[in-house]
Parts: sequence; structure tokens; C-alpha cells
Amino acid sequence: MAVKVEKVDLKNISKRDQLFLLITVVSAIGYLFYEFDFKILEQKHKQVKTQMVKVVEPLGAIQLSMQQMAVSNPEKRIEKLKEDVDALDKEIAEMRALLEGKALGIMNALQTEASYNGIIIKNIRTREKQIKRGSLELKEFSLILVMNSDYESVKYFMDSLTRMPAVIGIKSFEILRNEDILPLIETRLFLKMYVL
Repeated sequence: MAVKVEKVDLKNISKRDQLFLLITVVSAIGYLFYEFDFKILEQKHKQVKTQMVKVVEPLGAIQLSMQQMAVSNPEKRIEKLKEDVDALDKEIAEMRALLEGKALGIMNALQTEASYNGIIIKNIRTREKQIKRGSLELKEFSLILVMNSDYESVKYFMDSLTRMPAVIGIKSFEILRNEDILPLIETRLFLKMYVL
């Protein structure tokens, strides 16, 4: 014979059954929260902690080495800074001499840059003239340089012209392949320089 199941009347359940039902519902909600929210957040928290440890350890080592560098050998650092200041003073003096517009100084600077970049200067022709623009008096130098070098050296030499303390205009630039001097090339450069 089949067991007859009674219908449950939720409006008329006993206090004990209400308490039991409330505890069951709260437990189910708590379990679901634990499984689907708290565990996931806890795993993310652990991952973030491990990543922070991975980042903080190298940062601590870098900070420690920076502190050691800042504290160690201040005399050597001061001496190095003094040498740097002296070198800068020398460069400033050389640039000031160039700004005064002495043709010999400009040619020496160009020859120094050329030899530093591995360029052989075969010929330099110069012409100097005074130009007056309002109250400003300038000197214009026309230079024709004939050089032997490779392409890389010419590139670096042209780049070094941007650091000269003068307004420089390139009027012409020719590269000739001469079989007598291969693998080098012959370069003809016509510059106009304006200095104070």
C-alpha cells in the first residue's frame, strides 16, 4: 500500500519546525555564500598576496642597493662630480671661443670632430665676411670641405654639426665613389656658418 504524504501547511507549522526551517535556510545560504563567493575571493586574495611578494622582494633589493650606493664612498662620488664639472667648464670655454667667431677655432673644431669620427680631411677652403643685421653683427664663414671616409663616419660627422655653437646651413653635399680610395668614399661638403 502506498504511503500517503500529507500536505504541509506553511501557515500553520509549529515553532519547532519554523526554527528548524529557518536554520536550514540560513545554513544553505551560508554554504552557498562560502562556496561561490568567499572561496573565490580567498583564492584571489592569496594570488594577489603571492604576486605582491614577488614584486616587493626585488623592489626591496633594489632599494637596498640604491641606499648602499648613496652611502658608500662619498669621497669618490665627490671626486667624480668635480671631474665632470671641470670637463664641462672646459667644454663651455671651448664653445665660448667658437662663439666669438674665430675662423681658426671653427676649423679646429671641425677637424677635431672629423678626426674623432674617422674622417680624413683632404682640403678645407674658407671665406669669411662680416654681415650686419640691424644692431647685430655676424660673421659668415663659407667652408668647402673635401673628405675621405665611410658612410657611417659621414653620418656621425653630420650629426656632430648640430652640436656646434653656430647657425649652420648646408649648401651642397656630394658623395663620390672613387675607385682609388675604396672602400672609402670622397665627400664634398659646402657649409655656411653664422657666428657672433
